[in-house]
Amino acid sequence: MSMNKPELVTWMAKRGNISKTEAKNALELTIGAISEALKSGESITLIGFGTFNLNYS
Repeated sequence: MSMNKPELVTWMAKRGNISKTEAKNALELTIGAISEALKSGESITLIGFGTFNLNYS
């Protein structure tokens, strides 16, 4: 399955029984947390989802 950001927001809203605004805010906060960790040189692991890092080796 492939989806863009608006499609993911719609999916989250339907599955979570929340508004699209709430789903978009949740997604933005998640992406923001990952981005901040990476900008700080940290890696972030979301168990069951994936690990994000900027390891250039």
